Amino acid sequence: MVIHYQLRFIAAKMRLAPKQTLSPREVMCLMWATKGKTAPETAVLTGINARTVQHYLDKAREKFDAQSVPQLVAIAKDRGLV
Repeated sequence: MVIHYQLRFIAAKMRLAPKQTLSPREVMCLMWATKGKTAPETAVLTGINARTVQHYLDKAREKFDAQSVPQLVAIAKDRGLV
């Protein structure tokens, strides 16, 4: 139980790191990615360009040091962001 508490404490600290603060557009694109939508599908749903969607996802990946969008989605789910 102590280990679980310590891990939750560490995760809470990681969640507040300024580098990992996502913009509203990055969050929006990430939310659609968690639902399995591609950049072109997200572009149609949000009314922005597909390249812009990919840019927001790339910036979010950078902030979380993720190598791919599926890894970004997994990190976001692990941290309770989505």
